[in-house]
Amino acid sequence: RGWGVERGGGGGVLFALGGFDGVKNLSSVEYFEPAREGGGGREGGSWQRSVEMSTPRRGLCAVFLGGKLYAMGGWDGRNYLDSMEVFDCKERRWSEGPRMLSPRCFAAAAAMEEEESFCVVGGYFGASNLRSAEYFHVPSGEWRALPEMLAQRRGLGAAWLAGP
Repeated sequence: RGWGVERGGGGGVLFALGGFDGVKNLSSVEYFEPAREGGGGREGGSWQRSVEMSTPRRGLCAVFLGGKLYAMGGWDGRNYLDSMEVFDCKERRWSEGPRMLSPRCFAAAAAMEEEESFCVVGGYFGASNLRSAEYFHVPSGEWRALPEMLAQRRGLGAAWLAGP
């Protein structure tokens, strides 16, 4: 049901954000807290509703970094989005973040915790898949362009592998 599922921190929480229910794009947010069991098991637990985003987003991407959940891009049913919403997990509220450099949906995002940053790569805008990539530095609140990927991609995955 929710495109853009991302793991949260502080005890382990799984978020499902936005998406498409077969009729309309969603702004809803749900989270899953697994039951705590001995031996590292994650069986059981339950899904709960959280505070909705201000914008319905289908094909968004999301990362969790520094106690905040970042939801970027997507499609609201009429427009490809360059907007970002930021959920403060402690205050339990969404706020508007700086806009990405390019609207995109079905992109991928990866957090770089040690750099307090994340990247958004690829996606779809207008009539074409994207090669572009962006980097967001949380402390400065600035987006910066990265070199383009070799191939156009949408519906991709991304992961950051920290160096030694």
